[in-house]
Amino acid sequence: MMIFEPAVETDLSELEQLLASAKQSMTKQGIYQWTQEYPNSSDILTDIRQEELFLIKEVGRIVCMGTFTRKPMSGKGFNKEDLNWFIKRLVTHSDETGKGIGKCWLDFCISHFCQVGEHVYSCTNHTNFPMQRLFQKNQFEKIAEMTVEKRERMGSFYVYEREIGKIDE
Repeated sequence: MMIFEPAVETDLSELEQLLASAKQSMTKQGIYQWTQEYPNSSDILTDIRQEELFLIKEVGRIVCMGTFTRKPMSGKGFNKEDLNWFIKRLVTHSDETGKGIGKCWLDFCISHFCQVGEHVYSCTNHTNFPMQRLFQKNQFEKIAEMTVEKRERMGSFYVYEREIGKIDE
């Protein structure tokens, strides 16, 4: 059974392992989303302390994590300062991909935190086809391309948007 819960500081060690595994898996797949320096323990700890990092656990093991925040994302080619929701650092354990866990995380966050008419945004690298498919299957539309500071060499990042209530089931 999957359990959705906010992350706490005692989860940090397992979250660091999840990030390391995800970075290694992404590199093997030719996905250039993250760097060795980003995301890091400090980013994750900040998300935990600001109560914005949410987990899915299965049999006591963290299988998915992501940040759901009101803090805007910005990059060259996109800047959204309105009061909206932003998904950052969403990752499913490499042993668990393709099982719908990322969709469960999205569904939970949207149903528990969003109001009709609000917008949810995220961005993903042009090489991250699994994340692009997740967004496309869940009523997100690609609305822009941008470059991300300190990750310019990784090329374009696609910005996705979903308006809550527009096409919800």
